[in-house]
Amino acid sequence: MNAAPLPERTVLGVYEIRSVLGRGGGGVSYRAYDSQLERAVVLKEHLPHGLCTRLPGMADVQALDGELYARSLDHFCREARILAGLCHPGVVQVHDIFMALDTAYMVMDYVEGQSLADWLPEHVQECERVEGVLQSLLEVLVYIHRCGVLHRDIKPGNIIVREDGTPVLIDFGAAMLGSPETTLTLIGSPGYAPPEQFLPHGEVGPWSDLYALAHTFLALIPAESLKRYHRTFSQSLVRASRPLIAERYADAAAWLAEMRGKRTRHRWPLAVACGLVILAAVGAVLYYLPLFGDAASAVAEQTTPAEQPRQAEFLAPAAAKGFLTVPLQNPPMVPDLTELELLGSLDAMPQKEDDPVSPLAQKMKDAAAAATEYDLIKRKFDDKSRQGWKTPEELEQALDEVEAAHKRHLEALQALQQAVNQ
Repeated sequence: MNAAPLPERTVLGVYEIRSVLGRGGGGVSYRAYDSQLERAVVLKEHLPHGLCTRLPGMADVQALDGELYARSLDHFCREARILAGLCHPGVVQVHDIFMALDTAYMVMDYVEGQSLADWLPEHVQECERVEGVLQSLLEVLVYIHRCGVLHRDIKPGNIIVREDGTPVLIDFGAAMLGSPETTLTLIGSPGYAPPEQFLPHGEVGPWSDLYALAHTFLALIPAESLKRYHRTFSQSLVRASRPLIAERYADAAAWLAEMRGKRTRHRWPLAVACGLVILAAVGAVLYYLPLFGDAASAVAEQTTPAEQPRQAEFLAPAAAKGFLTVPLQNPPMVPDLTELELLGSLDAMPQKEDDPVSPLAQKMKDAAAAATEYDLIKRKFDDKSRQGWKTPEELEQALDEVEAAHKRHLEALQALQQAVNQ
């Protein structure tokens, strides 16, 4: 049974309800007026769906299950205490909590602005502004996580962007204070909440909020538009949104540092590109060396650095298929290269039919195939996450498949690393 919200002009102490802002499973949010301080505020009413009702023409709330309702009320008051202990311009502020009409009300700041769900589509072409909003939200998460708070329900509707472009995180109804729970943590919004929040005894931590934040932005930025953003921005969203915890950022500070260019490996995209070009050029020369003998050696000796970029044509079809970034050890043949970007496959490498494939080229093809398989399984996992999981067992099985594909991917890359080092 769904309890009706209070009508407009209802007065609760010094607060007069003006309109309904929204409602969720835990209650209703109203825009209200504080007659004492003469300002707009938000009143959040504890009105849990299915646990209480409000009869027509009546204002008082009636519990349908006294024990469950009391537990829900305690949780509501706990949310208020968590918010009251936070003080950050990116976190909605709580000023008071009071009891009335057999339920509880939380008094919060009224934040002028748009939800991220409305704001981002309107500004999706303004890459710098959008990236700035993400960095500001990461600063908020750095703060609340250091305070021992996990939000656990980050999604487009729980982020308000002020008129000046600064974001505010709202709705801490699912928040957790202290160390991760060891009991069930089945909470969050499907499509945004990470898999560990839907698993019994899931390992919930800062990485869980980062997963939800990444999926929030990925859901609002079309793939074509994402190509216009800085490479670090788009790749960081992919990393933070990965199903396996070990592949994500450990905390918001690490993600923020990478966004701001504080990690060396993201300061040298040119070095990475040059490494790929050199690798392709060397592979092509070694491949044709038995066929052309001294002529091929002479061509290789005459190749200048200015001519090397031409070798990128070997990777053109692979680039069209997309790429996957995987951390590897430094191959000695490419100085300062701390990542190998595996671009699709090496089908573009010139070769004749019935010719034997060089060991290095074969290892690169194997790694490309493993990368493609891993990417496909991750995409299927993300699609299913948006639809929702029927049981924890179904989710665990899907995670096992992702982990197995990840293991095969890493094994193929390690084999490639060894071939490169030989």
